[in-house]
Amino acid sequence: MPALGTLFLWLLWLAVSAFVGERLDAEGGAVAGLSVALLILLLLQTRRINRLQNWLSDVSQRPPVDDGLWQDINLLLSRQKRQHTVALARLEAEVARFEAAGQAIPEGVIALDQDRRIRWVNRLAVRHFGLDPVADRGNLLTHLVRDPLFAVYMAQGDFEEPLLLHPGHQPGLALQMFVVEFGDAQRLIVSRDVSDREQVERMRRDFVANVSHELRTPITVVSGFVETLLELERDEAVAALPDVLPLLQKQMRRMQNLVADLLTLAQLESAPEQPPMTPVDMPSLLNGMVAEARALDGRRHVIGSQVEAGLQLYGSSTELRSIAGNLLTNALRYSPEGRRVEVIWQRGKDGRGTPCAVLTVRDEGPGIAAEHLPRLTERFYRVDGGRSRDTGGTGLGLAIVKHALTRHGGHLEIESEVGRGSQFRAVFSVERMVPDGD
Repeated sequence: MPALGTLFLWLLWLAVSAFVGERLDAEGGAVAGLSVALLILLLLQTRRINRLQNWLSDVSQRPPVDDGLWQDINLLLSRQKRQHTVALARLEAEVARFEAAGQAIPEGVIALDQDRRIRWVNRLAVRHFGLDPVADRGNLLTHLVRDPLFAVYMAQGDFEEPLLLHPGHQPGLALQMFVVEFGDAQRLIVSRDVSDREQVERMRRDFVANVSHELRTPITVVSGFVETLLELERDEAVAALPDVLPLLQKQMRRMQNLVADLLTLAQLESAPEQPPMTPVDMPSLLNGMVAEARALDGRRHVIGSQVEAGLQLYGSSTELRSIAGNLLTNALRYSPEGRRVEVIWQRGKDGRGTPCAVLTVRDEGPGIAAEHLPRLTERFYRVDGGRSRDTGGTGLGLAIVKHALTRHGGHLEIESEVGRGSQFRAVFSVERMVPDGD
């Protein structure tokens, strides 16, 4: 009805204009009046169309206010515009939600179009491949990941098996890559960081190789002596036993120590994260160990001790004994005869000024070069492998110390200088210290 009313008003306006024009000028007046009326109507409609166009092109403007047919058009367009805005906002929210979900995926994801160009990449993939999520969009992935294995893998198109890749931009990084095809010849590249798994596998191989190597020497020695004894006549074999048996005993003891250390390390790794909060009388434990060391050492070294009375720890007495025993044994093993080894147990402060308990074992041995210090707690790592084996070391002592300390919330600090000895400090946190009076 509003549209019919507007049409009626326009027709009435034209009729009045023609009538007025005819009254003013008998010849052609009606035509002139009608032309003027049409021109005015055209200007009015043009103005309304411009306002409508401006409103449609700028969402921030308010819709134009008209009457009649134009008002109906404005209302219809306004309704459609609101619906479009709501639908667009909903679509943008869904896209943002999907992108957020893609960013939260614990794997790298790269979306490629039909031409194998990058359409989208998440944060993990950026780190995995060293990409720029903005600048690299639209580029060929094979031009950015410059690895022959990757180029061949993508060119062959056989994605049944994943690809193991070691990107050159980040040493030590190992990626397992999967390619998923979807849609119209599009692809998803999924990358998974398997560096830890690779490291564990490498450690397992090294561990087996090291154990085999450590056992091979004593087994070879024992086997050689046994074969030699079997080849000798009875009297000759009996005569050789006094010389052979001490050597056999030494090699057997070496194998026993290795097996014992391996079992200790395995127990520490498989045990619960924290030992029970049982008070351990550290002064009594350390004084007893120092006394035993002096008796076994036979005065080859000067063994001193400074033990703070009453300073106890919560933890496992077995593991704490293992920490102190390995540190003390190492100091005695690598110190020349006549040198001093000091055991100190006292309160102290860590690097942040927090109270702590510190077990220090200081020696006057040959010292350790700085490049070896970060690796001393690795299994079977030796600064001088030959000397360590000659003195009965298994290469597992400091690894045991590290694991036992970690279970007690502590850490190991090592200071050493070639020619000036070494100092090993087992630092225990204040939470492991038994309060005075308990």
